[in-house]
Amino acid sequence: MRRIYWGDLHSHCEISYGTGSLERALRAASGHLDFASVTGHASWPDMPTDRARYAEVIDYHREGFARFADQWREVQAITERHHAPGRFVPILSSEWHSIAVGDHNVYLPGASGPIPQGYDLDALARSAPAGSLIVPHHIGYGPGARGIDWEAFDALRSPVVEVVSTHGSSDAGSGAIASYHTMGPFAAAGSVEEGLQRGHRFGFVGGTDHHGGYPGHHGGGRTAVVASDLTREALFEALRARRCYAVTGDKIELDFHLDEAPMGSEIRGSGAHRVRAMARGEDAIEALDLVRNGVVVASTRSDANVGDQAERSTWKVRLEWGWGEKHLPVDWHGEAIVRGGTLLRAEPVFRGEEVLDPRDAHHGGGGDAPEHALEAPSGDGVRWRSRTRGNPHPRVPSTAGVILELEGDGRTALDLRVNDLTVRHTVADLAHGAVAHRLRGWLSEALLVHRAVPETAFTARLDLVDAGERDVDVYRLRVRQANGERAWSSPIWVDRG
Repeated sequence: MRRIYWGDLHSHCEISYGTGSLERALRAASGHLDFASVTGHASWPDMPTDRARYAEVIDYHREGFARFADQWREVQAITERHHAPGRFVPILSSEWHSIAVGDHNVYLPGASGPIPQGYDLDALARSAPAGSLIVPHHIGYGPGARGIDWEAFDALRSPVVEVVSTHGSSDAGSGAIASYHTMGPFAAAGSVEEGLQRGHRFGFVGGTDHHGGYPGHHGGGRTAVVASDLTREALFEALRARRCYAVTGDKIELDFHLDEAPMGSEIRGSGAHRVRAMARGEDAIEALDLVRNGVVVASTRSDANVGDQAERSTWKVRLEWGWGEKHLPVDWHGEAIVRGGTLLRAEPVFRGEEVLDPRDAHHGGGGDAPEHALEAPSGDGVRWRSRTRGNPHPRVPSTAGVILELEGDGRTALDLRVNDLTVRHTVADLAHGAVAHRLRGWLSEALLVHRAVPETAFTARLDLVDAGERDVDVYRLRVRQANGERAWSSPIWVDRG
């Protein structure tokens, strides 16, 4: 029996260039993810040598590489201490930079091994322990700009590629989520669609590339893996089989089959094939697209009608807290209790400090404890503690939250106690829209109780028969929620020859 496991395959902390300890990062990850990799920056064989222009870049990276090498033995030991198969699986990894062929992360299948090194991708692969995965990331920059060079791509060593991170998304063209990093814009030459059109076969993963020591930082990128159990062996097997997909942050569940073949499969057969797709999101589904050979050939959306609130059904209500003055820390203690209904699930929506360059960080003040913690639901209630800072920019969130999935009707109520605020909202009230509470008036921290979303709105399905158009057809899914969160499935290939 397979199920979905959630993780972040690409995050950073102070073991190379980043902030926060590895212990703290792994504790944070285990609080809201099934697996995670805290990656150390390791080498850059074609680093610029022009010190007149790049001296700061050169010194910054070399210092990070040396720091990681010095701590590698301790990194392995700490990572293994957090290894708890069935509950949380950390994965050892290192990052290799290249202007020519793009940055790649190397994932080790076991608890120890050398830091892989190499002057090119072939040498890097030879130096990695047997069974390692080499995954290109921020591929959209394209060749010659630390993005992917599809001419150098080898699916045997890289069965998956990173389609979304804090750098943006590399789905097609300039990406559904643009890059505004100093390395410049994304372009079609580095997109996954370019790679698929060239005939390469690979799956999709996501990783935050968060440098603030918080794996799974919401909105940066995450990976869903469909595996038999939560072990390193099962996760690596699923990644090699491409039974995986990428999301920005919300844990959007995807089920995608052609005939009986799951995502990542290669099937043969002429004629028509049945396509079955389902998306179960954390907000209303605005688009569930079936993409064939780079073109949307079918699309649907959920039914946003709130329906008859007298009938019991499943709802999702997102609580979000934060705001206030820029960078000002606020400590939170909260509790939510469902009255007249059943709490089915409480899903954290947690972020670390929004930082890429650790020299810009405001990290500190909270010791070595993760910023957020959600207690396991007890009965029909859940509690949390959290620390947020005012948003660094109006378009950059620094909020945290929790999504409550509950069974009830319009009379079902949420009793909320958040810091000094005590309030009750019914599902019927929230079905009409979100409610904001500013805890200390204007320019203060706030709690936003989002609209209640019924199951008909956060679920969408496609079921159709498609005959294709080429000798090899490539099918995949794209999902967009009303709140902007997205998902990209790994493809399924149909060889019709």
